[in-house]
Amino acid sequence: MKKNYINLFFILAMAFAPYCFSGGLISPSQNANQGTFDLVGGISDLFGGKPKKMRELLEDDAIDSALDYYNSESEYFEKNQEKNIDLLLELTEKINAKYEHGISNALTKLKTYQNSDVTSENWAELKKDKDDAQSVISNYSSIDILDRVNARSNDFISLVSLNDELKKELEKNAVVAFTNYDWHSDKSFFLEYPVSLNEYDLFINAEPEIKGKICSKPSEKIANFHQTYSSYFSPELSTYIGDCYVKSSLNVAGGKVDLSKLLEVVKNAKELGINFDKLPSGRVSFIEVTSKTLLNEGAIEFPVDVKVDVPFNVAKAEIDDALNDSSDYLVIFDVANASIKRRVQKREEVESRIVSRIDKVPNPEYESARLRVYQTQNEKNRADSMYAANTAQAIAKLATQIAAAANLDAATKTFNSLQSYNEIPVYEPYKYAVSDMVVNKVMTVNYYVINKLDEKYYKGTFDIAENRSFNIAYNISQKDENRSSLLSRFDTEESISRFEKNSVSINLSSIIEDYIKNQNSSKPIGNIEELRAEMLSDKNKALTAYKDKKFDSRPLNDPRFDSVVVVLNPKGSLGTGFYVSPDLVMTNYHVIEGAKFVELKLYNGSETFGKVVKSDVRLDLALIKVEARGKPVEFYSSKKINLGTTVEAIGHPKGLEFTVTRGVVSALRKRPSLFQTGGKDILFIQTDAAINPGNSGGPLFLGDKVIGVNDQKASGVGIEGLGFAIHFSVVHEFMEESF
Repeated sequence: MKKNYINLFFILAMAFAPYCFSGGLISPSQNANQGTFDLVGGISDLFGGKPKKMRELLEDDAIDSALDYYNSESEYFEKNQEKNIDLLLELTEKINAKYEHGISNALTKLKTYQNSDVTSENWAELKKDKDDAQSVISNYSSIDILDRVNARSNDFISLVSLNDELKKELEKNAVVAFTNYDWHSDKSFFLEYPVSLNEYDLFINAEPEIKGKICSKPSEKIANFHQTYSSYFSPELSTYIGDCYVKSSLNVAGGKVDLSKLLEVVKNAKELGINFDKLPSGRVSFIEVTSKTLLNEGAIEFPVDVKVDVPFNVAKAEIDDALNDSSDYLVIFDVANASIKRRVQKREEVESRIVSRIDKVPNPEYESARLRVYQTQNEKNRADSMYAANTAQAIAKLATQIAAAANLDAATKTFNSLQSYNEIPVYEPYKYAVSDMVVNKVMTVNYYVINKLDEKYYKGTFDIAENRSFNIAYNISQKDENRSSLLSRFDTEESISRFEKNSVSINLSSIIEDYIKNQNSSKPIGNIEELRAEMLSDKNKALTAYKDKKFDSRPLNDPRFDSVVVVLNPKGSLGTGFYVSPDLVMTNYHVIEGAKFVELKLYNGSETFGKVVKSDVRLDLALIKVEARGKPVEFYSSKKINLGTTVEAIGHPKGLEFTVTRGVVSALRKRPSLFQTGGKDILFIQTDAAINPGNSGGPLFLGDKVIGVNDQKASGVGIEGLGFAIHFSVVHEFMEESF
């Protein structure tokens, strides 16, 4: 039976061999490189197969199923298209019949727009008809068999052509359509227009038309236009529309516009996100006229940053130029004071420790390691001297030698890694100082608003203050083992200086709002000369307050103490200083060496801070600009000083504050600089008045006049009464030099 099946298969194969190799019965598989053949598929086709299945679907009018079957077997039908052409043409005829009504209907609707005007009234209908036509085109276009057998409907080709023509015509007319569109509608033009557009390109092309129309619209409609389309504006168009909004809001043609209305318009524009360049020409100018003297002399101790958050004209000018400005409103800004005050609220000492010395103590591990080396060396020697009578003993000896050598090597390495002595740090306690400080920045501003429309002006003053607390440490030892971590816990002098130097900001709108609240207190301008005189008078008041040398004093046993201060260097040293002008203190350079800012204590107990503004190392002199004002000393002026004349030194020897020591003028001598800087010798007054550490930088008085600055003493075994003060003529020369 089996033989019969084989024979039957052989006969069939030979009978249908032509089909096997011509793509009929046996066809190459999808991967021809594998050398396999689709024998089953070939036999299936032979007895009906794919054409038969397609025929059955067409006879049942199952068009969609037939199309799906064609797509799934597209490879077969493409290769056998000629043999199955009748089937394929029948399929396309049925497909065209199915789509005929939809294509014809879409074509008829689009033809109604072909030669008629398209207006905003029929946009919605046209948009719907185009969307429907596009849906038909997309669905029909996706049927690939229509292209393969060249069976596309002529009506479809006409529909595609007409649809493209309408699209191009609508794109061509988009700019005109947009400029004629009701921009202030709640609906966007781009959502209403029948075709999709490149919004940015349209706005570029429509910009001239927009500029020609937008400014004539009411401000509410301009705002609505901005809200709907601002994302497509160029920067130039955005500013232009913003300017139109402001002009329309102010109703420029309507006459006067008060400053409150201007501010309201600016505020509304910001809330709406409308950008504009500036207010209409001639409206408001802002001018700063802060005194040059105050600026040049450093009375304005930190900068003022006026943020022009409203688009007014801004300038710096003299008063005369400001009053001649052509604006409707003139805002004049004058900084009368910008001062810094440091207040030390608390100062305390904190305990820490430093390494005073390093002791060396014997290392017990060192001796143990040395003994271990000795023991392992002996073990190795014994292993080396072992007698081996036979092979077994020789092997045992070798093993013992290897173990002994390894032990010796390990012991030697351990010994070499150890020190004979351990270094033990010995600590010693010390104290560093911590100050809780508050820095206050206070600014006083005079401003004037001149309303030229009503010929009135208002003068106002307001203060702005900034406060910040700092915690700063002094005299943390370089030997403190925790120095880095301690420093990281405290503020630095640099951080304080940075805060002091930072500008204080004022919004121009705040000044105008303050004026609006008080504008009922405005006065008639009257004579422009009187206004100019009043402004100059206010400026001079600020100058007078700055230059005023008077201060509140209290009765003292010795009024000279009012002029003397304690100078505390942040590094821990202490010295003396004295006022040479209301805000300048003289001292020695070596008292303030290494510091930019120092603490000072006055005789009345109050504390203040000062900044080193001038110094001379050779002369050992320095000047400190002080926040708290004081009474300056008077210097001796005669060229002659009699030897033996009684003199008195005021200072703080060994920290004993405000101590008076008395002696006589022993001699006048020229000596080299204390710092050995070379150059000319310096003129000193030699005295036997006690001058000790802490007196440095203090005044040497002859009566109530200062004749020198206490500087140094000769010290040594058996040496007493040899003190030296820098001669007042040297001090005068130092002070006369520019900073």
